[in-house]
Amino acid sequence: MITTDVITGTKHMSVEQAVEIMSQHQIRRLPIVEDGKLIGMVSLGDLAVSNASNKEAGKALEDISVPAEPTK
Repeated sequence: MITTDVITGTKHMSVEQAVEIMSQHQIRRLPIVEDGKLIGMVSLGDLAVSNASNKEAGKALEDISVPAEPTK
């Protein structure tokens, strides 16, 4: 099965923006795309390595780890 609605980021986005997207969509990895081509991948592990983003990575992991609410 091929996913057609992939959530992506850009190389110009901030760490906070990446964390927000990952939290909102409950994803652990964010493909980084430029001109329609994959140029990189950001993971929660990448965010956790940076001292400046430890708090953001922790928040993202907490948000991602919460099970999604079933659709009613």
